[in-house]
Amino acid sequence: MRITVILAAAVLAIPEVAFAGVKGEPIRLVVDAPSGCVTESELVAEVERLGMHVPIADEGERARRFDVTIACDGDHFVARLAVRDLVGRETVRSVTNDTCVDAGRAASLLVSLALDEEPETTPPPRVATLYRWPQPVLEDAPIPPARPTARPKRRLGSGGLVVSGVYGWRNGRSGTEVHGARAYAGWRLGVTRFGAAIAVERDTDALPGTYPPANKRGTSGRVGAVVGWGAPWNDSVAGFVGEVGVAAGATEFQQLGYGETLTKNEFYGSPYAGGWLVLQLPWKHPVRPVVGLGTVWTPVGPDLPLAVVGDLGVAWQAW
Repeated sequence: MRITVILAAAVLAIPEVAFAGVKGEPIRLVVDAPSGCVTESELVAEVERLGMHVPIADEGERARRFDVTIACDGDHFVARLAVRDLVGRETVRSVTNDTCVDAGRAASLLVSLALDEEPETTPPPRVATLYRWPQPVLEDAPIPPARPTARPKRRLGSGGLVVSGVYGWRNGRSGTEVHGARAYAGWRLGVTRFGAAIAVERDTDALPGTYPPANKRGTSGRVGAVVGWGAPWNDSVAGFVGEVGVAAGATEFQQLGYGETLTKNEFYGSPYAGGWLVLQLPWKHPVRPVVGLGTVWTPVGPDLPLAVVGDLGVAWQAW
């Protein structure tokens, strides 16, 4: 037997005196149904035929809202009634029927049953609110539970990797030209970063003061330890990075003239120390542009021990 028939039997079995207590409560009725199911006027007429009076509330009048919706669900039709009471709580009931017309009748039965219920007019009990700041406590008032403290999101700046290009000079602008690449990484320990660095550089120099003229070319590399503060691993604009380690390289001298070229190679190894002033754009992004200016001191080698170099690259705050 269909659910509609069961609901009809249940409603008709209720004695007519059961509706004697209905006080003509005005309601706000909204019907959304396909054509041929039921209209608002037909639904009101069917509810009144079942013995319930359906006064419609005026505009702006405080009243319960009855939303009736009928929708097709495959081979069936679903009649749905949502009742929002005077304190904002909503009750939903639905019935599935074989035809659209039966769904309209079922909606009328649902409205009739909802009208017979006593409307709720008192608001639900107030739930204690958790405040960000302490609130004044009245005497004998219950103390609300403490607001859970969220763990702050970890900021970028614990460590990272810097990759940059290098360009500079030994012995001022008229000396040996230095260019290459450099990379260093650091890990945070308190406010200080400790890490490692590596660099590969190429030195070129023409020796116009010699006769016959000569050229000098060299390739060198450095591996060392890093200590730093501030940029490029946190939100500071400026920072300092220091290095100490070992440098090694090979230098080739070419003597030109007299119809032949004489070549001489020299190899060297040396400790080194360097320091850089680092500047960055401190936007809150894991990749930032950085620029540095520093000096590298290599006491043992075929060239002047002090070089002034500049760095331009990116810092990646990877961890």
